[in-house]
Amino acid sequence: MLVGLLLGIFFLDLVLGSVRIPARDIFTVLLGGEAARPAWKQIILLFRLPRALTAILAGAALAASGLQMQTLFRNPLAGPFVLGINAGASLGVALVVLTVGSVGAASLLASMGLFGDFGVVVAATVGAASVLAAVLFVSKRVQSSTTILILGLMFGYATGALVSILLYFSIAERIQAYIVWTFGSFSGVTWSQLRILAPAVFTGLLIAQMLAKPLNALLLGEAYAQSMGVMVKRARLWIITSASILAGAITAFCGPIAFLGVAVPHLCRALFQTSDHRTLVPVSVLMGATLALLADLVSQMPGSQTVLPLNAVTSLIGAPVVTWVILRQGNFAGRRRVSSPALSATQAQFDLTSEALSADTPAELLTTRELAIGYAAKKALSRVVAENISVSLSRGAFVCLIGPNGAGKSTLLRTLVGMQKPLSGSVLLKGNDVHHLKPSELARHLSVVLTERVEVGNLSAEALVAMGRYPYTDWTGRLTPHDKAVVQWAIRAVGAEALAPRHINELSDGERQRVMVARALAQEPTLIVLDEPTAFLDLPRRVEMMALLRHLAQTTGRVILLSTHDLDLALRSADQIWLFPTGGPLHVGLPEDLVLNGAFEKAFHGEGVVFDANTGAFKVGVSTWGRVALIGEGRLALWTRRALERIGLSVVHKDDTADMQLEATSRNGEQHWRLTIDGQTSEYEALAELVSFLRQTGQEVEKGEGTKQQ
Repeated sequence: MLVGLLLGIFFLDLVLGSVRIPARDIFTVLLGGEAARPAWKQIILLFRLPRALTAILAGAALAASGLQMQTLFRNPLAGPFVLGINAGASLGVALVVLTVGSVGAASLLASMGLFGDFGVVVAATVGAASVLAAVLFVSKRVQSSTTILILGLMFGYATGALVSILLYFSIAERIQAYIVWTFGSFSGVTWSQLRILAPAVFTGLLIAQMLAKPLNALLLGEAYAQSMGVMVKRARLWIITSASILAGAITAFCGPIAFLGVAVPHLCRALFQTSDHRTLVPVSVLMGATLALLADLVSQMPGSQTVLPLNAVTSLIGAPVVTWVILRQGNFAGRRRVSSPALSATQAQFDLTSEALSADTPAELLTTRELAIGYAAKKALSRVVAENISVSLSRGAFVCLIGPNGAGKSTLLRTLVGMQKPLSGSVLLKGNDVHHLKPSELARHLSVVLTERVEVGNLSAEALVAMGRYPYTDWTGRLTPHDKAVVQWAIRAVGAEALAPRHINELSDGERQRVMVARALAQEPTLIVLDEPTAFLDLPRRVEMMALLRHLAQTTGRVILLSTHDLDLALRSADQIWLFPTGGPLHVGLPEDLVLNGAFEKAFHGEGVVFDANTGAFKVGVSTWGRVALIGEGRLALWTRRALERIGLSVVHKDDTADMQLEATSRNGEQHWRLTIDGQTSEYEALAELVSFLRQTGQEVEKGEGTKQQ
């Protein structure tokens, strides 16, 4: 459909203009014949055909460039125009035009000859790459997408200021030519210039299509992409190269074209309901070429001698789309449900137990030797978070890493999975140092689930799980029947069959975490590392997630290591606890051993907070004003005890010295409390009445003690 629409508008662009040429003559000239009027052949071959081809190249290049930048920055408003890439290319052109010779509009480029055209393309590409690299550098240190956009605009203003200085010292003829060039135009590009422009655009588009697989992985963020085997730095370099070539070449010959690079990718996501770059790259190229031709056709004002500025037309197309994106709060596309194609029965056959670890897998999958973690500094002393860490993880173990905030849990996990280099020591996975393995090799043995929330529009849960097959697929990312079977197994293993066809943005936090765990399983790793997987879940979903992870460890033989602040769940679920107190050292052992030897209480000791080793729970430290002997059993006694401790009473055994005695009983479903103080007995049918009386008694006791002290 897009191809037919493109060809139709291409033909109209040749037919319509200030002079209308019959369709028959268009076909005749394109086939090498003569038109009814000799002038028509000159108009077609020297003006309209090069202009239409330039529009196709420009639209395709800007759309592909914008798509790559939106994915790289994970920002729906990223694009050559918005992020200042066009401004950087304009600066490169201005340096050549205003300081070397007469350049500006495409018609003036002809006087420079072939070498001059090539020089302008190189200058524009270098200028675009410089701004894009600067924005990318800043984006690594800034988390806010809005801030990145503002900084991109600032880079654009800075380069614009430099261009203004060059204009100030230039001559009037060059200034006029440059200003006209900034309006943007597909007109005047000659066949000799197309010989430079077309190879540059085709090169950039070829790189973009070959990057479809890593671009899909980068939808989840660079950390996830690296964990799936993407060589992030190399992929980032190629994306910058492709985007810079595409934006720079078009800016050099056509001027800075606004909005196409931002608008077209969003239109394609919305129309085709996908975020898969294997589809998005080619359809964005076609859609960009189509819209550029349409903008060129409108700007020519068929039937009149007037020609509108091209940027005015593209802005009328792109501005509404950008506004729509902002109003949708930056989501890449709509949330219409699209069911995923069901796999055949033969493809879906994949036994959970068949993918358990083989018998020849070493008992200790991961070990550390004298590991020191922290942050290295070039001009100062390194900051050591913890050192002398020598631990191991065995097959089928479910291990919880716990500790106070700031103790270094995330630093330890990043070091273990190869995302951060150790200060000293080593981390061995099945005998191999994780920091010496290639990302593609490491991804086959280790997968991660991060705290970061994944926001990707038009991506089904099944498609996200399929990303776990990244280390095993070819450069196109095509799934084999075995890959599809593994994906279905992973979905079934976490009980997410009903979630598979739904879009990620439709899922709750708990459902999303299930899908992310399934993606990690689809990598078929020996070790799965999760950073606070229950952080954004409510209590029932936390319990479900911990039970699921423990079940997976037991049934598949894989090691599951996770950090968590759900201490009660960790104590009840974990086979082993890694207890990481502030300042170290790391304590390793059974949950019960760490509680009994006091390590747990010391690690979480703080002002106003007390860990009760008898109940395995934390209590808020409150001053006590009395002692009560509680008589009773079961749930009634448990919750009565909690109420008493909350109002400042210390619960003791019956034989101990106590200020009062409380008997809690339950008969025929009715609850009853009998309180005895100084030989006087009172009875209560509701716990709230008892608590109210005791709280008032406590206030009188504390008031009396205060009076005595005075």
